[in-house]
Amino acid sequence: MSAQPVQPAQHAEHKRRGVTAKLVVAVLLTAVALIFIFQNTGSQEVHFLGWYFSMATWLWILVIFLLGAVVGSIFPWLRSRRR
Repeated sequence: MSAQPVQPAQHAEHKRRGVTAKLVVAVLLTAVALIFIFQNTGSQEVHFLGWYFSMATWLWILVIFLLGAVVGSIFPWLRSRRR
């Protein structure tokens, strides 16, 4: 006979839970993001300092979002502080 390892009660309970609120939110956000991407596949052109760039609209919005995240992390003192 081989002995089976005993799992802690918390670990077994966590496995039985199934669908969590985080999972539901993640699935909904993914669905909304995919809908947004598929509805904004048209190309847009941007003129900057004599250069011309052309990309899909959703890609431009992603680039702007990422630039905002980088600026926000580089300059944390621009964020409001709560006391």
